[in-house]
Amino acid sequence: QMEEKSSQSVKLSSLKPHFLFNALNSVKCEVISDALDKVDLLDDFAAYLRYILRFSENNNVISAKEIVAFLGSYIRLEEARYDQIRIIFEVETLHFQMEALTLFELIYNAIHHGLGGNAPDGKVWVRIQKGKGEVIIEIEDNGKGISKEAYQKAYEEKRSLFQIKESMENRGGSFHIDTMENRGSTIYLVIPDTILC
Repeated sequence: QMEEKSSQSVKLSSLKPHFLFNALNSVKCEVISDALDKVDLLDDFAAYLRYILRFSENNNVISAKEIVAFLGSYIRLEEARYDQIRIIFEVETLHFQMEALTLFELIYNAIHHGLGGNAPDGKVWVRIQKGKGEVIIEIEDNGKGISKEAYQKAYEEKRSLFQIKESMENRGGSFHIDTMENRGSTIYLVIPDTILC
């Protein structure tokens, strides 16, 4: 019974309950105002739920194409909710694999913590570039950044960003955060050639 409760807790955490309820509210508002194609937005919401429930209990490594397809649905929901933010993809390659929820967690973090939600002219750039036998990913936001003290506290508390760092390094990759208070943040991931495809 305890194992079952733990499993449910993992799922709930991955679903991001705060985002979930606000996304539902966005869908409701679009249905009322008919400002967007409500069928498409409902499809995006269903795709979000299916993906998160599928991968929330494991660390599956899957193709980047599948990840980016899911992120399209997730990002349309965020942009429907926050009318001032934009998430911009600059992609050179999708011929690699990585853990299913890593990019989602990092983009979610950039929107909700980096930008603090509906920041005026808030932007998140997701750059995926080919290196020599590796793929380099950057997630940059033009938000508030964090102080050295806050950064150190997050590291000591093993928050999700640093769990991702540990997981990347265990797979032979690397993870680095460049952040400065009031100047935004950039996260750098290097995916090694052992999981290119």
